[in-house]
Amino acid sequence: MAPAGAGFGLGIVFPYQPPRGQYRLNFHEAEQVCQDQGAILANFNQLFQAWSEGLDWCNAGWLADGTVQYPIRLPRKPCGGVHLAPGIRSYGPRPRHLRRFDAFCFSSALKGGFWARGGGGMLGKVPGVPPS
Repeated sequence: MAPAGAGFGLGIVFPYQPPRGQYRLNFHEAEQVCQDQGAILANFNQLFQAWSEGLDWCNAGWLADGTVQYPIRLPRKPCGGVHLAPGIRSYGPRPRHLRRFDAFCFSSALKGGFWARGGGGMLGKVPGVPPS
C-alpha cells in the first residue's frame, strides 16, 4: 500500500487478502485476483521499494516469481519474532498449485488513496499515498 517508484515505474503495491479469509489463494488464483483489481503480482523489487517507503504487513503473499514473502518494518512476535531485524521475510518458492497464501499486487494505474486496517483493527491512512 506504499507507492513503489524510483527505478521500478510509479505505482502502488498492495496486499490482497480474500474476503473469505487469510491464506486462501494458490499462485494462479493470486495472479487472477490481482488482475481482477487491475493489477499484476508484484515482483521483489516492487515489494522492497514499498517496504522501504513504509509497508509493514504480517501476512505472507505470493510474488510474481512464485516466492512467498512479507514486509516487516516493526518486528513483533506474530510476524517472525521480535529478535529478527526489519526487512522482507521470505518463505522462498512454494508449490504453485498446492500452497495457499495471500497476494502482493502492483498497479501503476490506481489513483487515489488506500486505507489499511491497523493492528488494533483501526483504519488509518497508508503512509506515502497522496489523498484522493
